[in-house]
Amino acid sequence: MAAATKISSEALTKKNRIISPQHYKKIFDARRKTQSRYFIIYALENSTEEMPRLGLAISKKNIRRAVARNRIKRLVRESFRKNMASSIDVVVMCKKNADLAANHLLLEDLMESWTKLNTS
Repeated sequence: MAAATKISSEALTKKNRIISPQHYKKIFDARRKTQSRYFIIYALENSTEEMPRLGLAISKKNIRRAVARNRIKRLVRESFRKNMASSIDVVVMCKKNADLAANHLLLEDLMESWTKLNTS
């Protein structure tokens, strides 16, 4: 029972998620993006919130199987929660065939992207 409590305390809260379509549109329109082998990440400086926020746009067009989409979403959330420090809004999209990569490759790819975003 204690493990379930730990998981829920580490979950992204509503304050850490991008929810409304208007916020997604603002981030996409800002055109600050970084690309890696498996991901395209759009970013926008967040002036109203002091916390980083995450939005996911993992499409069925690129990743056909729901199991694979959910695995990628879990990995992105975990990596974001552990590595993002600055107040920035981020939307993550994945490229085709990202589902074929091993977890450690996806996490390494995300780490490089977070580093680029935090330094720029």
